[in-house]
Amino acid sequence: MMRKLLITIGICFGLFACEEEKLPEVTNPRLSVAYIQEIDSTGVVFAANIIDIGKQEIIEHGFYYGPSVINILQAGDKIKKDGAPESFFELKATHSLEKGKQYAVVAFIKTAEGITHSLPTTFVSDGSPSFIFDRIEYNDKVYFNDTIRVYGKNLSPKLGTYKAKMNGLEARISALADEYFEFIIPDNLDIQFGTTSRFDFEISGKNLTLQLPFQLREPEFEINIERFINLSQPVVLKGKYLRSNPSEIRIVNNLSSNYHISGTFTDSTIVFEPRAIFPNDNPSIVVQVRGKEYIVENNFKLLPKFFAPNQVINSSFGEKLIIKGNNFNPYIRELNIFKVDNEDVIMNIHDVLENEVEIVFLSEKPLANTSFNLSVVSHGETSTSTVRINMKDSRTPIMDLNPSSVKKFHTIGNKLYYIVEGQINEIDILSKVQKVKAPIPVTYSPLDFPEIFLASKGKLYFSESINSDEGNFNLFYEYDPISNQVLSLPFIPSEPFLQRWSFSLGDYIYIGGGEYIQHENNSTIVEKTYRYNVNTKVWESFSPSILPESSSLYSFDHNGEIYGLHGNYTFDNHTTLFKYNTVNNQWIEIKKFSALPSIRQHSQSSTIGEQLFFATSENLYRLNMNTLLIEPYIIQGFDYLSTFHLGTTIGDSFYYPMNIDGVIKLIQFNPNI
Repeated sequence: MMRKLLITIGICFGLFACEEEKLPEVTNPRLSVAYIQEIDSTGVVFAANIIDIGKQEIIEHGFYYGPSVINILQAGDKIKKDGAPESFFELKATHSLEKGKQYAVVAFIKTAEGITHSLPTTFVSDGSPSFIFDRIEYNDKVYFNDTIRVYGKNLSPKLGTYKAKMNGLEARISALADEYFEFIIPDNLDIQFGTTSRFDFEISGKNLTLQLPFQLREPEFEINIERFINLSQPVVLKGKYLRSNPSEIRIVNNLSSNYHISGTFTDSTIVFEPRAIFPNDNPSIVVQVRGKEYIVENNFKLLPKFFAPNQVINSSFGEKLIIKGNNFNPYIRELNIFKVDNEDVIMNIHDVLENEVEIVFLSEKPLANTSFNLSVVSHGETSTSTVRINMKDSRTPIMDLNPSSVKKFHTIGNKLYYIVEGQINEIDILSKVQKVKAPIPVTYSPLDFPEIFLASKGKLYFSESINSDEGNFNLFYEYDPISNQVLSLPFIPSEPFLQRWSFSLGDYIYIGGGEYIQHENNSTIVEKTYRYNVNTKVWESFSPSILPESSSLYSFDHNGEIYGLHGNYTFDNHTTLFKYNTVNNQWIEIKKFSALPSIRQHSQSSTIGEQLFFATSENLYRLNMNTLLIEPYIIQGFDYLSTFHLGTTIGDSFYYPMNIDGVIKLIQFNPNI
C-alpha cells in the first residue's frame, strides 16, 4: 500500500531583545526525525528536515536502519549522499529488508566533528529487492590470496552482511562499492585443473550459488642445471605458483618403480624423497599440480655416486664390510646398485648412509682366496671408481661323497658316521675315504633316518620307532666301530612321539620323553626323564625336567657341560638357553632371547671355541657363549639350510654335506678362517 505524508512545517520565532543576556551560538547541524514517505515491495523511502544546518563542514548525510535501535549506527545498514543536504532530503532503502519485519531508522549528518542523528522511528517492511548478480571478474593469472570482484545491484554497504565461499571454504570479503564487492581466494582452496568451482554468496540474508569454470594460473618451473642435489636430502623442485595438494611424483624412465613417491607442495617448491633409481643425473620429473600433469626438466642436477679412491679390503665371506664413498641414497638401501665382476659372488646390502655402505658378500659355493672388483652405478652409468675386495672362505670342500650321503651326521674321533638304507657308513676326513661299515638288523624296513643319533664312549647309539598292529616299539641300537658290530639294546621306554630332547654325557644317554597311560575312555600322558647307562645297559626313569610345553629342545655340549635351546616364534614368545643340572636332572634357565625360527639341527653338537653354529628354518645363527648373544650368520644364500643342520663338529670345524653343481661334497666349515 502506498502512503503519502504531507509535511507542513510552521516555525515561529520569538525574538526578545535584551542587551544584558545572549543565547550561545549553534555550530552543529540539527535535523528532524526520519519520516517514512513510502513503503512497498521495492523498499522504503525515508525523509528528514534540516532544522539548523550549523557551522561545521558536512561530509555526508543519510539514514541508518536495522532490526534494532541498539547500536544502530554500528550494526545497521546505511544509505547516504555525499556533501550537505538541502533543507529537506529523502533516500530510498532498497536492500536488507524482510517483508513483515519491524525496523528502526534514524536520520544522520556526518561532519568533520562527528555524527549527529535523530531520534529513531519504527516501521514494518514490505520487503525489498534481493541482490541481483551481474558478473564475476578476475585476472586471467589469478592465484591464492588474489582478489575476485563480483558486480551486481542492490548491494548493501554493510560489510557484515556479506558472506562468500569457494568450494565450501570461507572467503574473506575485502572491499565494498556501490556496484561490486571483492573477496580473497582462500589460501587452502582445493581446486583441480579442468573443473568448475562452486561460489556461494550470502548478501543481506539472500543466497546465491554459482557453478563456474575457474582455475588458478599455470605453475612456472625454474631452469637451473647448475643447482646440484645430494641424494641424502630430499629433492627440491623450484618455481612459482606450485601450491597443490600432496600427490604422486614420477621419475621418467625410473629404474625402480617399486616405491611410491609423494611430494609436498608450497608456492615455490615441490619437495620429495629420492625414492628412485634415476636414469641419469638430469632426470625429468612428472608432477601433478592442481590436477594437471607437468614434466619438469633441467630444474636440477644430481651429484654422482662414487667410491673413495684406493680402497682395498681383505675379509671373509659372511663378514660385514664398511665401504666408503659419496652420495649414496640412504632412504632405501635397494636404491643403490652395486656390481661385482665375479658372477659367483652375491651381495647382501645391510645398511646405507650418505658416505658409506655396509655389505656382506656371499657365495652359494665355496670360493677360496677370491678377489673381485666392486663398482657402483651412478644414475645409469657405472662409476669408474672401484674397490678391490680380497675374500677368504670359511667353507672348504674336502672330498666327494656318495649321492645317498645327505643324511644326519655324527662323529667319533676324526670319523663321521651316517645311516642310509639300513647300513652304517663311515667317512674318514683324514684319508678322505668313504665306505659302508655294518648292516643294521632289519625289523620291518631298512633304517634310513634314525630319530636319536648320539655318540658315547667311542660308540654310536641310535633309535628306530616301529608302529605296528602289535603296538609301538622304540628300538635302540649300539654300534662299535672297533668290532664293527651293531647290537640291539633294550627298548627305549619312552613313546617315540613324546621324545623332545636327547644327549649323551659321560656314561649316560638322556632322553626327555613320556608314556601314554590308558584309561577306560581316554589316555593321559606322563612325562619322564629317561637315562641309559652305557656300561650296565639298563634304563632308569625319574621325574621330568620342567620345560615349557610345545617345541623340542636342541642340545649341545660346551666345555664338558650340556646346554639346550628351546622355543620358536611359531609357538613361543622367546627362545631360551638352558643348562642341564646332572645333580637334580633339571634344565636350568640361563637367558631368554627374542623368539627365533624353528631350530632344525638334528644331532647333538659341540661349540667351536666359544661359538655355537646352528641352522633354523630361515637362517644360520651363531651363539657366543661368552657374551650370550645370538645373531644371524649368513655365509651363502639359502641352499645351506637344506643340509647344514645335518652336520656335526670335529675339533674347530663343522662338517656337513652340500650339493655343488650336482655333486655331493663334504664341506669343512671353519669360522676362524
